[in-house]
Amino acid sequence: MRTILVADDNRLSRELVRDVLASADCRVVEAANGQEVIDRLDAASPDLVLLDLEMPVKGGFDTLVEIRGHPRFSRVPVMR
Repeated sequence: MRTILVADDNRLSRELVRDVLASADCRVVEAANGQEVIDRLDAASPDLVLLDLEMPVKGGFDTLVEIRGHPRFSRVPVMR
């Protein structure tokens, strides 16, 4: 089962994506902002990150820079 971390500050968007991915047998971890993405990386160990670019607290571009700088997750695909 693949794990996908979905980051979007819009709750309805996250729910829609979660429902679609869950029906495709994926484990979904949700984050409402970029800081939550960074905080959840280790525990989630995602195979893919779906990343909204405009989020509060920490935007998508800053989050992407941190993901790419993380030794364990630098090669995880990120879709923006």
